[in-house]
Amino acid sequence: MDKRQLIRISEFVREDLARMQKTKDLIRKRVMEALEIARKQSIDGKVLCYVSRLIPSSVSTKEFTIGLDIPIEEYIAEPIGIGDYIATVNLSDLSTVLMEVVEVQRGDILSLMGREPPLEVPPGDIHGILTPAQVKTQPIMAIKNGKTLSHVFIPIEPQSPVFRPKPEIIMKCLGLPEEGVLQGCMVTSRGRVMHNIPIRLPVGVFFQHILMVGTTGSGKTTWIKNMILSMMSDAGDVSVIIFDATGEYLQMILPRVEAARFDIDMEEEQAIMSSLYGDIKELDTIIVILPITHSIFESIERELKNRRMQYREKGETARDFGKLLGEFYLTQTIGNIVNALGGKMKNIKIRVSTRTFQKRVVVRKIGIRFTLVIDGREYRKRIIIFPWALKFSRLREDIKRLIPILTQQARYFFGWVIRKAEELIGRRYTTLRELRNDLARILGDKKERTEFGIITQVSPKTIENMLRGMNLLMESGLFDVRRAYRDPQGNRYHLEIVEPKDYGKLMARARNRVILVDLHMLAREEYIVVYRILNQVFGWKKRSYLRGKITHPVIIIIDEAHRYFPAAGFGESGSIELIEKQITYIARLGRARGLGLFFATHSPSDVSKVILQLTNTKIALRCEEDILEKVGIPKELREFLSNTKDRIAVIRSYAFRMHYVLCKTPIPLCGHYDITTLIKIQENRKQNTQY
Repeated sequence: MDKRQLIRISEFVREDLARMQKTKDLIRKRVMEALEIARKQSIDGKVLCYVSRLIPSSVSTKEFTIGLDIPIEEYIAEPIGIGDYIATVNLSDLSTVLMEVVEVQRGDILSLMGREPPLEVPPGDIHGILTPAQVKTQPIMAIKNGKTLSHVFIPIEPQSPVFRPKPEIIMKCLGLPEEGVLQGCMVTSRGRVMHNIPIRLPVGVFFQHILMVGTTGSGKTTWIKNMILSMMSDAGDVSVIIFDATGEYLQMILPRVEAARFDIDMEEEQAIMSSLYGDIKELDTIIVILPITHSIFESIERELKNRRMQYREKGETARDFGKLLGEFYLTQTIGNIVNALGGKMKNIKIRVSTRTFQKRVVVRKIGIRFTLVIDGREYRKRIIIFPWALKFSRLREDIKRLIPILTQQARYFFGWVIRKAEELIGRRYTTLRELRNDLARILGDKKERTEFGIITQVSPKTIENMLRGMNLLMESGLFDVRRAYRDPQGNRYHLEIVEPKDYGKLMARARNRVILVDLHMLAREEYIVVYRILNQVFGWKKRSYLRGKITHPVIIIIDEAHRYFPAAGFGESGSIELIEKQITYIARLGRARGLGLFFATHSPSDVSKVILQLTNTKIALRCEEDILEKVGIPKELREFLSNTKDRIAVIRSYAFRMHYVLCKTPIPLCGHYDITTLIKIQENRKQNTQY
């Protein structure tokens, strides 16, 4: 080997050493930068451990695992479990990688040494378990410079620093919305509650419609109440309309009174509420649409007569009626609950708004202001009641929209039959009873039926179908609710209950407020109210849209949805098609007009199949696995969810990057009292009194 070759070799060596030194300097710099990033993004400002030097990080089309050795002092202080999230800063590109723990191993030093144990294992030695926790993780998503998001395609470098990430890092990597309606806090895939990570649904998601399922007692009502409070606090000028068949939602105006329960971890609940719900306020006002049937009207009317109020001026009678109705409603709904809580209502002021015409007077609105006193604290509250009933002379042909049992032919000829009957009889019908009675007479008299010529256009079976439909409407007691009175001069007038003439004005009043459609006093046919109000609110939205006027968002919550949109229809051919047509029409056009539908039911099998198709977001609480499968919950989450605790749900939505997220809502943030809770509160009060 000559001198020139030696010089060339020495130059190569120097170049290799220089390259190695450059690489070492780069890695050393990367290590320092990675440590700095890890500490900034760590929830405690510390590095938990480093990617293992003993277990290679591997990446393939089938598997991607990262091994960690967590020091025993860190593991004992706060154990890591499967489903937990930790993060690392990859030394290769300084990206922050969120990882989910998939396996945790703990072993005595004997097992880690890989030696066969002696025939007799000596007594326990504490030094034997001072071994690191061996953890395997899978990467989820990577971010760089706090912005760029990508899937992880390259292995994580050994000795990359590992840390417990701040909530915002987890949210960013999982693609959790930072704004929207708060649903609760995040839960890991194995049930650990992460009380400082909020789960939100953007308001726009509600206009793509939502379905909630869950068995009785799983927490649907609590979830909805907490969600409504979040809407009122965070969603701007949105209005919420609730169809309440159970009478539970007026309790939202009451404060929350805690009752000690052995099955609830109150420390955990308080952590969720203090972390996420500190700015949420209780409702001080609720608007109530209160359907008044003939029987409810008569019970108030009897009290009027008992007080010798029947011979008064129109306005006085209507105001007295409204005050009695307000007192009755207040007592029957929250009055008994307040008494059971050991509280009282004081300074009750009832103001009645009426509208007087020549021969009739209408009770338009009842405003109730009062002060609640519970546990020595005072709360000022207001309930605004709109008494509600239907008037045939205002609806006329539109009543066919409220009769799901009508055949297609009966629906087609409905308006023609009304006009033909009025033409032949020579008067305009003012009540549904008049129309029903005349059609029944015509149908029962062959000579009159032939003379009127109706039989030539409409078959008797079609008329019978119309009559059955009208009988259903009349049996509901919601049509033409009025009674005759006389003023001091002996002039006859009617006291009437009617629906609001202009739903637009009602909705304008309800900006950032809750409208409760209280159905719990109805004995039957609640769907009549639901259909009518849905159509009227949608009509207001549609007319405003055509005029180029932008209206504020409205979210309609339909609890117990199977009552109004049953999968089996209402027992008549064509009723299922009508139900599906109504839902589809409102749901599809409502998206563009800011009208969202939120359905809650026990099982998707109980409601019309079109609801399952039209709702883009599903919220599933505890229920059977076959039900969870129908709403698209992944197999790996079904077993966990079918046996989980109350108020934990999987939310499946396009709003999340991972499409699914586990979430928990806390105990009710407002009044939520069933008989069991009230009994428990009373028992607690008795025990406190004894001591």
